[in-house]
Amino acid sequence: MRLRSSSRRLVGLAAALAAGAVGCRVAFVVIGSHVDAQGVLHEPFALLPISAVLLLSSMVALIAAWALQTR
Repeated sequence: MRLRSSSRRLVGLAAALAAGAVGCRVAFVVIGSHVDAQGVLHEPFALLPISAVLLLSSMVALIAAWALQTR
């Protein structure tokens, strides 16, 4: 079965968003975290919610692509 052009674009968008989510998770691990001399934890915490939003957006785009394809 061939995808419609609108569904194809949404699948591409979903793939890009999912790749961004994976990139944020990888960056979080690569950057790492450490505790400084004063006992303060330093970590790139903002990457975690950003990756969650990107992954959720990716799922929404895939659901929209599926809905457009089945109508």
